[in-house]
Amino acid sequence: MKNKKDKQKKKSVSLITVWKYYRIHMRGYVPHIIVVLISGIGTAIVSSYTPVLFKKIIDFFVNVPETITYGNIPHELKYLILMLGAVYIIGFILHRFLAYIPAYVESKVMERLRNFTLAQLFKHSMRFFSDTFSGGLVTKSSRYIESFESVFDTVAFSFTITLFTLISIFYFVTRENKWLSVVFLAWFAVYALFIYLFLDKKIRLDGEKAEKSSEASSALSDIISNIFTVKFFSQHKKELNTYGSISSEEGKARRKAWYFNSTTDAAYSLLSVFFELLGLYLVMIMWSKGLVSPGVVVLFVLYANRVSEIYWNISWHVRSFSKALTDAKEMVAIFEQDPEILDPVMPERVKIKSGVIKFNDVAFTYVNGQTVFKKFSLEIPSGQKVGIVGYSGSGKTTLTELLLRFMDVNNGSITIDGQDIRSIRQDDLRRHISYVPQDPVLFHRTIKENIMYARPSATMKEIITAAKQAHAHEFIMDLPNGYNTFVGERGIKLSGGQRQRIAIARVMLQETPILILDEATSSLDSISESAIQEAFIEAMKNRTTLVIAHRLSTVAHLDRIIVLDNGKIVEEGTHNNLIAKNGYYAELWEHQVIV
Repeated sequence: MKNKKDKQKKKSVSLITVWKYYRIHMRGYVPHIIVVLISGIGTAIVSSYTPVLFKKIIDFFVNVPETITYGNIPHELKYLILMLGAVYIIGFILHRFLAYIPAYVESKVMERLRNFTLAQLFKHSMRFFSDTFSGGLVTKSSRYIESFESVFDTVAFSFTITLFTLISIFYFVTRENKWLSVVFLAWFAVYALFIYLFLDKKIRLDGEKAEKSSEASSALSDIISNIFTVKFFSQHKKELNTYGSISSEEGKARRKAWYFNSTTDAAYSLLSVFFELLGLYLVMIMWSKGLVSPGVVVLFVLYANRVSEIYWNISWHVRSFSKALTDAKEMVAIFEQDPEILDPVMPERVKIKSGVIKFNDVAFTYVNGQTVFKKFSLEIPSGQKVGIVGYSGSGKTTLTELLLRFMDVNNGSITIDGQDIRSIRQDDLRRHISYVPQDPVLFHRTIKENIMYARPSATMKEIITAAKQAHAHEFIMDLPNGYNTFVGERGIKLSGGQRQRIAIARVMLQETPILILDEATSSLDSISESAIQEAFIEAMKNRTTLVIAHRLSTVAHLDRIIVLDNGKIVEEGTHNNLIAKNGYYAELWEHQVIV
């Protein structure tokens, strides 16, 4: 199968843009975040003060003039031990704040992000979804939502504690010995330079890895979605080779990112070893000359180990932050895209009642340059039942998509009851139109839920009545759980005809002035089609109806038949009139009768 690429325009997304979308959903949690920051700062100061207490205890034992027994512990030593215990207790309490509050904030914000992401996707047109892999969208959405956890942990938790820990260490070391503080300052400066030099390349490699990973997920989704075709044509090896090539590219990108990370980790390790040894050498010289106490030597060793650990953690956090930022950028780029079909800034109140439809000099061209309509005009009076027929590619389905405003006309207008459909909200427009597509897709929910999707307030009695009208009740009752039977992903557990009857039952629940049937009986056998025509006649009552049909028998009884060819009306009239004309429609009819 040919891999489909996302055709969406990619915009350059900055950290500020990503943060803008995070910040919107963090509103209301500022007090929690302040507590986290204060706790983080407190934790940093308290943990950094611990080596100072150890230094004082060691110096006390070195300088104590008398033997210490259980009965004569000096007050100074008791004080230092109590201080050490207090520091550990305070640190423990602060850590509990840092454990529970971020978990609460992150879970709440991620809930908002999930809803926001889906709401943003809903704003895009049908063309966007037809041009974008659904598997890729799911992957990008999941990554974006999960990225917040990494970004929040890194910025509000890890970086805050790290920054104030380093400041505290520098302060305490400076109080003991300024030359040792110079070592730590130089260590930090060189380390910061390393991060600055490596970060851009790291973000770029992580971006390439994320892009290749999305392509692999999209390809896998495409293959699984078409598993019947793969099995039917026995193309397992072909798909394995195709997916293998994509997976190989993803592996290359992943290895490049990993190798670069390993190289930078090695550089960080060598840097830490160098400055630890340099500092240890200096402190030992100063101790040998009596410039520092043994406690200061221990203080330096403890701080050096701590700083080395901090810098190692920073490299890990930078890696995590870079990956999270890259993951978020993919979805934010979609957020930044302007939806193709927009609601008016000041929508009009809906005036649709009788369902008079007018196409006024409509022109429409697809983005690939294919022109479908040029100055196309058509008027359908209220309550009229109209069939739209013609060969594939004549513009039948495009007509309904324009009426439903899944796409916008390039020129001209479409009005319902004199109101331009672009002057009202898309949701309001579609609430006044019932639609049965050619290939209905169901949710992996129960049959009951799928039918009542058209009207969530419908009672069970109304649902059963609608199913009976659609000639679906009988097969539903034969299922193990009846109306509570789950239909599988996209309704795969049902046959094509059964899915179509469920879709027809949906519109039976709606009370709309307009009904569109787009090849609605294409998956039904002749007997089922004949039986369901009665249901359609009932559904069409008091509705303006458009029936898109390949089978001409479906439209033969309608008030009017429009014959399209290359986006133009070539004939129109009743079935008998068109047969009598012996023209385009008669040719189509004769061909189907012969077949």
